[in-house]
Amino acid sequence: MLVVTVEAAFMHCPKCIVRSYLWSPAHWPDTRKVPSLAEAMVAHGALDDSVPHMQAIIDHDGRQRLY
Repeated sequence: MLVVTVEAAFMHCPKCIVRSYLWSPAHWPDTRKVPSLAEAMVAHGALDDSVPHMQAIIDHDGRQRLY
């Protein structure tokens, strides 16, 4: 679970948030066909690494190098 505390938020145009249905998941685009970060890196970088290996690198970096 991710918890975020917002101390300040600035809106340029509140109408754009309402009109975009940002808070309505029923209006969100389908993301099932969006590749994972590992898939995108291997494909777009033309890497020799496999997707599972790249995912392991991403996971390791997230745990060990985030801060």
